[in-house]
Amino acid sequence: MLNQVSRIALASAIALAAHPAWALDADDFGSKLKAAVQFFGVSVDYASATAEGNTVTLSDFTIYIPGEDDVEVPGDIVFSGVSEASDGGYEVERASTADIEIDDLEEDVSVSLRNIAVTGITIPAALDFSNILPQALRLYETASMGPLSISKDGEEVFSVASISGVMDLGEDMSAIATSLEISGISGDLSSIPDEEATEVLAAFGLEQFNGWVGATTVWYPETGQAVLEDFVFTVDDLAALRFSATIGGYTRAFYQEMLKINLKMAELAQAGETIQEAEMAAFEEAMLEKLMEIQVEKLAIRYEDASLFMKILDFAAAEQGIDGATLASGLKFMVPMVLAEVPDAAFKASVTRAVNAFIDNPQSIEIVAEPDSPVGVAEFAAAEDDPFVLVDLLNVQVRANQ
Repeated sequence: MLNQVSRIALASAIALAAHPAWALDADDFGSKLKAAVQFFGVSVDYASATAEGNTVTLSDFTIYIPGEDDVEVPGDIVFSGVSEASDGGYEVERASTADIEIDDLEEDVSVSLRNIAVTGITIPAALDFSNILPQALRLYETASMGPLSISKDGEEVFSVASISGVMDLGEDMSAIATSLEISGISGDLSSIPDEEATEVLAAFGLEQFNGWVGATTVWYPETGQAVLEDFVFTVDDLAALRFSATIGGYTRAFYQEMLKINLKMAELAQAGETIQEAEMAAFEEAMLEKLMEIQVEKLAIRYEDASLFMKILDFAAAEQGIDGATLASGLKFMVPMVLAEVPDAAFKASVTRAVNAFIDNPQSIEIVAEPDSPVGVAEFAAAEDDPFVLVDLLNVQVRANQ
């Protein structure tokens, strides 16, 4: 009797474990994913969805972008570590797809991109505009790929070791931080068929180059302030270009309105209809109208020299049959002439001092806009007729070697 009960209990447990109610519903997962990605202004579809254990596989995945050609993802997209959330949505540990290998892009150019993955994915049960901010921002935590390799005639001409992006929402989403890193950038420009271009690249030391790109941002939804702390593009031993900015007006409400525009664009893409120019123009106008609410608090562009400026100077001087020092003196003489039409005498004098200081000792030169109070983007319209209006409006300054 006891053995019979045991067998019945075991059979019942197996039946319950195999019952669809206790297994992942691949089609439900797929449909909720399709809804969630509309936050990005695109729509997606797939041919089939299967589930095995805590893994969901979507096959023949296609991305539809408004006004652009459809993008077919090669191979399957595999979502691993999938679990159903209490609200009916899904949590995913990792999503990955097959490596991309394209051998016939054009003129014997091939592309290889490996290790494509997204982690920390949260798919909502349904889009809820009363809670849209966390839904949109929690779609993923990290995205990464690489190495990327581009070859021509079997020889690698450009490569990137890795590309990674991270989103950190913090504990209460009062400060949302993001970062981007593109490391191990390497290029070989020696095979460019243009002989004149090859000579220029050789003179500047750009036949072979290595570089790096990085960016960090912080957004404060409650105050509406967004800070691009640093966006830098560095070419080793040559130069670095940096951007930073602080803007206001990027509020929770602003973000939600932009999401609504994205969802409308996704709906059009999902319909499979050709988007007319008038429709795209309407979307662009709607986005531009929202951007008019943004306020500029600070902007900065900074160039840091490692050797590039003198290489350019020497090359240009050689073309004229003179040396670099002579050309540098000529440039200093030309600066006031170039600025002749600038109405602000004090600004003109400060720019001249900064440029001359950089020419004498090329370390860095920076253009900074730091107005006394935030300036709305709408006010920039005044610069259409007179660009120099921005000098006073934004309190523009030029600094060297600081």
